[in-house]
Amino acid sequence: MDLGSNGWLLEIKPDGTVLCQYGVAMDDVMALMSEGTPEDLGTDEVAKQAKYFIQPAVSKFRPLLLQSGFAEETEMNEEFVAVTFARAVDLQNPSKVQDLIRWCCRQIGGMA
Repeated sequence: MDLGSNGWLLEIKPDGTVLCQYGVAMDDVMALMSEGTPEDLGTDEVAKQAKYFIQPAVSKFRPLLLQSGFAEETEMNEEFVAVTFARAVDLQNPSKVQDLIRWCCRQIGGMA
């Protein structure tokens, strides 16, 4: 689920983990870095630039998410680089799940 128009995503996993994630596709970063040149860029260099690219958006919410019980992880593969904040929620308690979803939408997405 999109958290507004700022690029953040919200996901609830079957194991009861709520994820707030911000990332970028490696192809998008390569396009920005190459500026139309056909040079081959190494995956490590592209990943490093991708992490640099997403830091301003992540830094804006990192303190709030960490203080609210989320744990931060960085995910990287050949397709994308993303920073994920994960927090466990009891799926047997629907009101707690809804409260956390609303909180994420309000805090990150700017919607109630």
